[in-house]
Amino acid sequence: KEIFFTRKGKTLYAITPRLPVSELVVGDVTADGNSEIALLGYGDPLSWRQSGGDVVIELPEIREDQLPSNLAFVFRMTNVRD
Repeated sequence: KEIFFTRKGKTLYAITPRLPVSELVVGDVTADGNSEIALLGYGDPLSWRQSGGDVVIELPEIREDQLPSNLAFVFRMTNVRD
């Protein structure tokens, strides 16, 4: 999986060239109860869970007409540590 990162303060942005089918595993990141994860341009916050040292982002079924882009997908993760 290709994931590129950028950070602004306590917000981490994970950028992927392909939308994962059901989940995205972001390694070596710790989220807490105040963390929120969203796919930019999609709207609703996404469900996620901490699995050891990884954050697993659960993706809903997204119709093609709901996709924010077809070039890259940006996940905003607030209040996380890496």
